[in-house]
Amino acid sequence: DLDLNVEQKKCNQVVLASGQTLLAVINDILDYSKIEAGKMQIESVSINLQRLVWEVLRMFRLSTKNRKVPLMSDISPELPKYVLGDPTRLRQVLTNLLSNAMKFTEQGQVAVTAVPVTESPGMVRLAVTDTGIGMNKEQQAKLFSAFSQTEVSTTRKYGGTGLGLAICKQLSELMGDGIGVESTLGQGTTFWVK
Repeated sequence: DLDLNVEQKKCNQVVLASGQTLLAVINDILDYSKIEAGKMQIESVSINLQRLVWEVLRMFRLSTKNRKVPLMSDISPELPKYVLGDPTRLRQVLTNLLSNAMKFTEQGQVAVTAVPVTESPGMVRLAVTDTGIGMNKEQQAKLFSAFSQTEVSTTRKYGGTGLGLAICKQLSELMGDGIGVESTLGQGTTFWVK
């Protein structure tokens, strides 16, 4: 709230960003520990899925407003207005997948889709698709292991703890039918959860 000069504002922004990064790492470690210990509690309440997706997208649009990568959504009209699930954990999975998509996409677009799973009534398939750097099969094989990232140079350039996708995998298995990935090197990636 103070009237800061340019240098002070820059320092303040660095402190804020560092604090947020540290908090994210701590939360990832705590969540991973809870899941490993079998102590993660999953709710089953009514969720307005369309609203949840829009809220998460709005958060990313505000935080990445200087980026030129559009964020889009395509929610099937065949989905019921409300579905049962854990809104906090679903938001966590979606936020993690969108964060990765935005991190690895410098041009093109990122899209979230939600469609009913026809072979499993009551199930929803949420997917995050990007036009980013993509991955080869060897990189895809390592994705869902804790503390694992596709390669050291990726860690240096893009950052991260290597816990996000491991947490998404475990949460998606607790809530439904797991997580999957489809990717082509240099063309983009789709992560989906049911």
